[in-house]
Amino acid sequence: MKENQEGIIITTDKILFFDMDGTLVDTNLANFSAYKKAVDSVLQTDTKLVYNHEIRFNRSVLKANFPHLTDNELEKVIQVKESLYDEFLYLTTLIDENVELLLRYSKI
Repeated sequence: MKENQEGIIITTDKILFFDMDGTLVDTNLANFSAYKKAVDSVLQTDTKLVYNHEIRFNRSVLKANFPHLTDNELEKVIQVKESLYDEFLYLTTLIDENVELLLRYSKI
C-alpha cells in the first residue's frame, strides 16, 4: 500500500486509468494553434485569436468567437483543424506530475 502526495491510498487492488490528451500530455496549445490556422485559412484572414492557457479551445469556443459562421463554415474549420493538428505536435508537453504518478504506480 502506498500513499501519494494528496493522501490518497493506492493499493494493488486499485486500477488507475489514464488517457493521453490533457492527462499525460498537455495538448492545449497545439489544439489552439491548429484551430487558429484553420480559422485563418477558411476565413482567409488573420483572426488575431490569442491563446489562453486556462481555456480549452473547442467547438463551443469556436462558435462563441465566430457566431457569424455558417454551419458549413464551422464544419470546414473543424475538418481543416483536424488535418493540420499534426503540424503542431511539437507544441505538446508532458504533464510531468501525472507521468510520474503513472510510472510510480505501474510498478506495484
